[in-house]
Amino acid sequence: MKNKQISTQLILALILNITVHAQIVKEKVLDSIPEFHLNGDSCVIPFIEDPRYIFIEGSIGKIKGKFMFDTGARHSLAINSLYTNLSGGNKNGAGFNGSGEHFDVFKLDTVRDIRVGKQLLFPLVGPVSLHEQKGIQENLMPDFLGLIGYDFFKGYLIEVDYKNHRIAFYKNTIKRKESQDFLTGEKVITVLDLKASLLPNHPLTDVNINGTMLEASFDTGTPGVLYPTEDFKKEISGKGILGEKNKEQEARLIGIEFSNGYKGFSTQIHVLSPNAGAGIRKVIGFKTQNILSLGHGFLSQYKTIWDFEGKKLYLLER
Repeated sequence: MKNKQISTQLILALILNITVHAQIVKEKVLDSIPEFHLNGDSCVIPFIEDPRYIFIEGSIGKIKGKFMFDTGARHSLAINSLYTNLSGGNKNGAGFNGSGEHFDVFKLDTVRDIRVGKQLLFPLVGPVSLHEQKGIQENLMPDFLGLIGYDFFKGYLIEVDYKNHRIAFYKNTIKRKESQDFLTGEKVITVLDLKASLLPNHPLTDVNINGTMLEASFDTGTPGVLYPTEDFKKEISGKGILGEKNKEQEARLIGIEFSNGYKGFSTQIHVLSPNAGAGIRKVIGFKTQNILSLGHGFLSQYKTIWDFEGKKLYLLER
């Protein structure tokens, strides 16, 4: 895929997908139709190399393309109607993205023959969400099938290995909590404690940057975003903590100190105004004046294991 400049509006659009899913009313799933959800004790899915996002090869019916694996998306699957040309279903809500586009969200009762990666095949699932995802298709991935989100892997630990381009899923059982077999052979750099937000897929953590406390979230669906006040932005820019923007409008952010004392940094941070973050502040429930979303620019430095249920994020050596 030809590299394109990623606009700050598009980055915000990706993050604000959470507001779409938050507005959809859940309906009871028919017992005879399985949900789009992982099964079994564990599995591994490869993903393609990309400088900012996680894309997984797959197909819906005979239509081949790429899914984005986005922990920031709540639904198990949100199909891109623009690329797949799927239609129908019942209107089930409305959404918007950061570029100001508004769209209707539909619910398909059933979808057949969904393949994720090389080995996961779902002959019949339902219901799933359907709406246009123009921003991602036009700016990131022309054969974009849709978003795979939290409800797909709910109840599982996820291991994201950016070096070997694969995601591993481990069912979160009592035995596994005791054995911690997912750490076998791994070198643990640090373990970050997480706290609940208003959304189960957006746990938060406390960080300190130059003496200022912020709440931070983690999200595979963004390179990283900082929503600073003007005074805080000037303060950390003047001290070189927040670097200059590059041609992709991304800056380097150093001096991120977590509550356990671990210090990290992000190589990819988009800097947006507090007003631009008003939507995610409300939906996720951030309480600090300055807020931070850590994505690819931070996460890709490690192999990460996400334990949503245990509220832990393990940072492992790549």
